[in-house]
Amino acid sequence: MREGYEDIINLKYPYPTGHEKMSMAERAAQFSPFAALTGYDDLIREEARYVDDKIKLSQEEKDKINQALNIISKDISTCFDITYFIPDKLKENGGRYIKTERTRAKKISDSEKNLTLCDDTKIKFKNIVSISI
Repeated sequence: MREGYEDIINLKYPYPTGHEKMSMAERAAQFSPFAALTGYDDLIREEARYVDDKIKLSQEEKDKINQALNIISKDISTCFDITYFIPDKLKENGGRYIKTERTRAKKISDSEKNLTLCDDTKIKFKNIVSISI
């Protein structure tokens, strides 16, 4: 041991008397990492999330869908397969496609331009990709 410290080496540490001793959790929080770019990780995750692009239908495909909707509206008990697009709330032209097999319509609304399936799923006409009767 170095010479010159014998008089203070065994003294008790003088803890401050004005406030309580900090807990280990509070002490650890002082040394936690600083996130300079708050929300950056969320933004990267959102950008990396995969969505499908919406398919642009030809006039011929739109006519086939309209014919199928006319047949269904005349006989609401008709079973059909339908593929439709659900737009993503966060990405402008993205979304996902749902294919429902052997379902029935509950209601077809020309004024609201949507089709309601028997499970109460509402599908806008513009989001229908195909209907097979």
